[in-house]
Amino acid sequence: MADETPSMPSAPNKRDVSAILWIVVPLVVAGLLAFGFLSSDRGRPQPGEPAPAFSLPLLDGSQVALRDLSGQVVVLNFWASWCDVCKDEAPDLRQVWEHYQDRGVVFLGVTFRDASEASRSFVDAYGLSYANGIDEHGRISRAYGVVAVPETFVIDRGGHVAAVYIGEVKAETLSQDLEALIAQ
Repeated sequence: MADETPSMPSAPNKRDVSAILWIVVPLVVAGLLAFGFLSSDRGRPQPGEPAPAFSLPLLDGSQVALRDLSGQVVVLNFWASWCDVCKDEAPDLRQVWEHYQDRGVVFLGVTFRDASEASRSFVDAYGLSYANGIDEHGRISRAYGVVAVPETFVIDRGGHVAAVYIGEVKAETLSQDLEALIAQ
């Protein structure tokens, strides 16, 4: 009888490991990204939901709370001085504010992960005359589920979110929302 030795499984070669990695790594990365995007909306209030309450220290030293603005339409814009899209958006926001400021609409700018001096310089450079404040500990940003800027929330007179804009909002789009809310 011939000497039969049990065969040992062969170790995977570099080519097999490489092929597996080319499949597994992108799947893991895609899964993590999907989880991040899906979980970021959990804290973001959606249209029809109550707007989270907050109190915002303003750049001029005063303070404003959402409850103080009851009965008015509120445009809550999260921005940062280092954000290029925010720089593009600022003139549109200023234009819409100037048109609606005497029509029961309040604009509030909320800085997102920004230095106070840089925020003040941004407000001055873009001529933003509406109230802007610093979210010093990120509480307001977290309450609204903000993960990047700009993000804008339009809040109706009853304190419910009417519209959410992730990314730049154009003057025409924002004006349409405000016209509809003012007419109610």
